[in-house]
Amino acid sequence: MAAQSVFDIGNQVLSGAFGERPADYAAVPIALCRRGVLSGDLEIRLRGLAGFRNLLVHDYARADPARIREALRKRMGDLADFADAIEAWLDREAKPGD
Repeated sequence: MAAQSVFDIGNQVLSGAFGERPADYAAVPIALCRRGVLSGDLEIRLRGLAGFRNLLVHDYARADPARIREALRKRMGDLADFADAIEAWLDREAKPGD
């Protein structure tokens, strides 16, 4: 659900603020970085999230729970950083005169 939220929020920002609609989930972090919403470092860290999401959604019966647990343990900070980046972007957009 968290991975899906990244793509849903990212698509909303891209569509609403920039009139852009990425071709697929993997393109969302790239487009957000290009628009200055995400840093290059965070975009790199989010690479592979679309594939991970697809594995969970479409191939969940074959997914290894231990590998999923390990990926979540290692990558939870990336999701928090995404939320912080979106919040910072919203704050910048809300300031009058900028």
